[in-house]
Amino acid sequence: MKVHSLPGLNLLETPSEKAILKRLCSSRYAHLYLPVIFNIIWLSYRTEVQTRSWSVRDRLNKGRDQQTEDLKALEDEEDTRRLADLRQSLQERIGALENELDDLRTLLTLLDKRLGQVSFKKARIPEPSEEPPRVKFEYERVVPLKTTSGTLLAEMQIGQEDLRVIPSNEVKLSRDIPPFESFMVKRIFEEMMKRDEEDEKKEKLSPDMRFSYEVRESEDGMIEEIRIKNYRTDRRLRELRTSLRWTLEKMYEKVYSQS
Repeated sequence: MKVHSLPGLNLLETPSEKAILKRLCSSRYAHLYLPVIFNIIWLSYRTEVQTRSWSVRDRLNKGRDQQTEDLKALEDEEDTRRLADLRQSLQERIGALENELDDLRTLLTLLDKRLGQVSFKKARIPEPSEEPPRVKFEYERVVPLKTTSGTLLAEMQIGQEDLRVIPSNEVKLSRDIPPFESFMVKRIFEEMMKRDEEDEKKEKLSPDMRFSYEVRESEDGMIEEIRIKNYRTDRRLRELRTSLRWTLEKMYEKVYSQS
């Protein structure tokens, strides 16, 4: 019997143990020792297999723990991002609601004022030489235009397609005060008119839907009203509102900061 061919012999721990087993297997009484030798080899083999199995299990457990920690870190980062997005969304919503509340309060003030002025008046037929009556402007809401310090500059009365700006009774401004002509007229009003003219040439817009404006003045040259027709889009409305407020505030500063 070839001793070196015994399975599991290489699993024994020391060279002396292997040498002893080889001598026993080579003796004439090997048949008596074989059951013991096989048990020894089997125990060594099973011990090695268990040791390797535990090593593999430890590596798997460490890998699983690391993966769990990575997943938890990713979940924490995702939760933080979602909370930040939710906070920003809430801030934007609060700002929009505050603006809407200001508009509603202004409208309520206007309604109270109009209710106090309601009275029956006899219709009057205008004389031929008189200026024909102006068509009443129908508007849906009123937006106040104020300085950064809170001074009321004008009211913006907004309809479905048109709007008009009525300066405050305490604010007297003429159109020759900068930057009304240089900014509001040339860079805002006239640019909107040019864009609509180009769209009309491309047949994207009908002539009756073109943007137009009119500045009405009193006898002493003060701005009484700014009438705007066919602003059409919410984007233009926001641009007009922001530009008019800024322009009127700069005009107000030039006149009243010097007085």
